[in-house]
Amino acid sequence: MNTFDLGLSSQLKLRSAIPLPLRRRRVVKEARAKPSKPSTALQFSAAYLFCHPSPLSWQFVLVAYAIGGTANQNLFLAIQEITHNLTFPGIVPNKLLAVFVNLPIGVPYSAAFKKYHIEHHKHMGADGIDTDILTRFEYCA
Repeated sequence: MNTFDLGLSSQLKLRSAIPLPLRRRRVVKEARAKPSKPSTALQFSAAYLFCHPSPLSWQFVLVAYAIGGTANQNLFLAIQEITHNLTFPGIVPNKLLAVFVNLPIGVPYSAAFKKYHIEHHKHMGADGIDTDILTRFEYCA
């Protein structure tokens, strides 16, 4: 049995009865057999749809909407994490980063978001205080 040191710790070693070249061939063969991630399918679909990139075509609009929506949601999630001051040790660098990350969204909400988000954590599930709970109007709409 071969032992491979990963350099992480003297105790952490990868043990395998299959020699490395054979494992590499097996992994490559399995990877070529099928795309295993939805992102791979998305990339191939986007490449196919952009063979004729007319900005007014439904294909362009659909792909731009999907990619733009995903990127926009990633920015919202980044701002949510930044409001917990998880990015930098100080408050001011986190506020500046939140404003910078907010720029592509187009609606300047990061400055006001922290107040409501912290309130949400203090009063989770409290009707009228927690902004994640639907109001009667939102529920009926």
